[in-house]
Amino acid sequence: MITLVVCTRGSKSFSVLRQSIAAYAADLVTIRPYCTSHSTFGEAYNYAMADAFQDCSEMLIANDDIVLTPSTIK
Repeated sequence: MITLVVCTRGSKSFSVLRQSIAAYAADLVTIRPYCTSHSTFGEAYNYAMADAFQDCSEMLIANDDIVLTPSTIK
C-alpha cells in the first residue's frame, strides 16, 4: 500500500483526487490528507512530511489538484 500525503486547504480539486484514487488505485493507495493553517505553502509541506514520517518510512507527497490515471502508479 502506498501512502499519499496530500497538503490541502479543502479545495474543490481534492475531491477529484479522491475520486481518481477510488477509480484507479483503491487497492494501492491510502490518502493521508493534511489541512493545515500554516502561513506558507512550504511550512504546510514541512509539517505534513514531518508528521507523516512518524508512521511511514516511504510515501508520495502531492498537491491536492493532481488526478491519478490508470498508469500513474505504475
